[in-house]
Amino acid sequence: MPADRVSTSTTGTTAGTVSITGRVLGAGAGVVSLGFDVDGKRIRRKVSGKTRTEVKGKFKDLHSELDACVRPVAGYTVEMAVADWLTEGLPGRAAKTVSVYRDALGPVLAVIGRLPLRDLTVQDVRGALAKMAATHSTPTLQKAHNCLMLVLRHAEGRDLVKRHGYLRFGVRL
Repeated sequence: MPADRVSTSTTGTTAGTVSITGRVLGAGAGVVSLGFDVDGKRIRRKVSGKTRTEVKGKFKDLHSELDACVRPVAGYTVEMAVADWLTEGLPGRAAKTVSVYRDALGPVLAVIGRLPLRDLTVQDVRGALAKMAATHSTPTLQKAHNCLMLVLRHAEGRDLVKRHGYLRFGVRL
């Protein structure tokens, strides 16, 4: 099956050639070339999907991440982001403070800890906080919410996720 080549006209590091090819039973795969690294090796990102439309949508998401200068880590979960924040994002804090934050986030992580951070939605957070509200006090709930906001800002600062919609809209307690 011949490849359908489309030349992109985006700016920055996303300029390159996008190639979408058909695979068995209508499934599609695509590759975008992002240039070369220091050793001269080509930097390529691959996406695949069941249909060509799905592949094009994934390319659009990939380009928006690259335009925002975000280099997401595959499989970077909420739990991993919390662990990074507790170890790197609280310099000079007492061990007791870190322990209090870890305990406050525990019930939230039980619900949303395994979700990829880039897929986290406001509804996920609201659901986790609602489950937590049944068994915990309001100050603990507020502490967990505030810590989660700081975790997301820490991940954004390290360019591991795009500017998160959760931070723009927030969740009211």
